Amino acid sequence: MEPTPMDIDSQVEYDFKYDPMQDLKPVQFSYNPSSNQENSAGRCMLPLDIFWTMLDQCLFKYGNITLQHEAFHSVFSLSQVDRRSNQYVEEYVARRKPQHFLRRELGDIELIPYEEGDNPESWYPGHAAHFPIHKIEDFLGKVIQADCPSCFAYLLDYCGMDIGHCNCNGWSFAALAVASRTIKILEYMLINPGLFHTLVILLLGPANVNFPRPTPLGLFGRFGDREFLDQVLDLVEDRLANLMLPSVVGGAFTADDIIWLCTYISPNQARRLQALGVPVTDACDSESKSTSWHGAVLNDEDFLEYMRVTSPMSPYLRNKQGKSPLSLAISQDRLDVVQWFKTHGLAKVSQEVHKTTELTVAMEQTSEDSAYIVYELLSIEPGTSLSPVYVSALLYYMVVALHTKDIEMRSGAGDYDRWRAESEVIAAEKCRSVLAMSNLNDLNQAAEDDLVLTIKYHQHARLLANELRFEELAKCVYRWVEES
Repeated sequence: MEPTPMDIDSQVEYDFKYDPMQDLKPVQFSYNPSSNQENSAGRCMLPLDIFWTMLDQCLFKYGNITLQHEAFHSVFSLSQVDRRSNQYVEEYVARRKPQHFLRRELGDIELIPYEEGDNPESWYPGHAAHFPIHKIEDFLGKVIQADCPSCFAYLLDYCGMDIGHCNCNGWSFAALAVASRTIKILEYMLINPGLFHTLVILLLGPANVNFPRPTPLGLFGRFGDREFLDQVLDLVEDRLANLMLPSVVGGAFTADDIIWLCTYISPNQARRLQALGVPVTDACDSESKSTSWHGAVLNDEDFLEYMRVTSPMSPYLRNKQGKSPLSLAISQDRLDVVQWFKTHGLAKVSQEVHKTTELTVAMEQTSEDSAYIVYELLSIEPGTSLSPVYVSALLYYMVVALHTKDIEMRSGAGDYDRWRAESEVIAAEKCRSVLAMSNLNDLNQAAEDDLVLTIKYHQHARLLANELRFEELAKCVYRWVEES
């Protein structure tokens, strides 16, 4: 059934978001011949009633009571085709229903000046995450997300503002554009600076005026990608370099921002950022204790090679959770990274029972790649045997992880039967790989406490395997103790 457009001449009041607000600024679409040259081929020759019906369907299609960017952009674009089209649109929006609707939707836009706090006491007592940047509550935010500079310019003019303002939650337009990856909005801001703020100033300053961190540049860590970062660097790299203030540009990024950058940037982008003063390869977050290497292991081999050659930091440093960069890569099933570390002699296998080791993390993974990762780690130092207590701990942690995953899969997280069939095969393969590296003679010579702990780990592992009804795995887990 075709939707029935609203009758703009009807006296029936429609249920818009708010009550009528007659004191709001009228919405008009002045013709701007400088941006759209008149072209007889593009002139509107439709009868007025048909033209208005088109606009009516555009604004109120399917009963929309919230203004959509696509609809507004269509109306605005039609108003700029030629003078006749502009006259048709102006007469249409001057009518009661469209004017009432547009006034309220544009009147809902609330902007505040970009005036960041100049001392710690001015900042909001909290964190910027309390105001989600992607939670768009007004039409201007939708326009920025749509990357439409023409509508953005219209709204700034309608509100009597420039780029030196923020939305009602305090997010600057530059921050919103970075989070939405909208390069055309940033280009507009570069060409059309505000009275007191340029795009460069906004990129280096607080992303949200209520908090000192992050900056819009810092947001590239979590919201960027290679293509968008290249576009922005092409846009502002020279202007940032001309500041000749590398400490200021580098200071726009926290260590956490840089670690996130390291998860996706290319070596060439790293060089460009470092030339501007950003310490890409030697960041260390004081809170998480993570380093640039912890980000790099989630990137590709080209960036890992760049880190190996240029980073002054050790690739073995563990973060606050006790994970080394290699452990983090293993937790993400990055077999390629494990092989790269092994090829370059950077992979080490610890046998500390009560700490999270690379092998522990690999045994806890349930993917098919985790079996290959275990094999790669075990073959780092050929001829080295694993202690009995360490082997038992590895098998125990593996089965505990399977038990946890089983609960998750039973709740409907995927194809349970298929997961069971595949997981037991993978777990049994890992079990055999680990047991092949064990030394039965070491158990006979082990201290009494280690012997008790070894048997305890094996028994608990077998008990959980039986609960999972992984009969073959249960036999593999405990057979080693029986043989000894």
